[in-house]
Amino acid sequence: MYCSIGGGAPMTPDEMVHKLDDALNAGFRAIKIRMDWGPHRRDSDPAKDVAMFTAVRKFVGDDIPLSFDANNGHSVSTAIRQGCQFEAMNIYHFEEPVAQYDYTGIKQVADALDVPVSAGEHEYTRWQFRDLIAQANPDILQPDVVKCGGITEMRKIAVLSDTFSKDFVPHQTQSTIGTAASLHVVASIQTAN
Repeated sequence: MYCSIGGGAPMTPDEMVHKLDDALNAGFRAIKIRMDWGPHRRDSDPAKDVAMFTAVRKFVGDDIPLSFDANNGHSVSTAIRQGCQFEAMNIYHFEEPVAQYDYTGIKQVADALDVPVSAGEHEYTRWQFRDLIAQANPDILQPDVVKCGGITEMRKIAVLSDTFSKDFVPHQTQSTIGTAASLHVVASIQTAN
């Protein structure tokens, strides 16, 4: 389990580090930072993303897994450039670097980087995940139990994940019932991380 710190776009690196200090003091030993640019603000400030990641990596050190969520906020070329910079700083995974339904773009980014790329929080059915795997081929699938129709559908997506050798890391930002449902699915499958 990791701590996800969002809302990074308006923050300074020092403000993000302060939030992370609280997370580490609470016992989290893996971190994901999210900038919240979104597709409507594509490529808004890639330099700020790198500055934020650099400050956080320096603060947490190399022993803490650190992921970055671009929140669908980059073009393919920016995502690849940024991903290469993050790779040099030992990024754990790069979440949704480009628009969620740009399967060609996701594939280009995933193929260009050595870091695992994740996608899938906006897909709702196993058929959409089938297409995501076939067309985009991300390294990590991230279904959201609340969005995909519950435990039964999420387990079917987990079977696809296992069949195609994808890591399975559920997306979860909803209520505690969603968290409980995700934990039940994760406890019942082999490919969850």
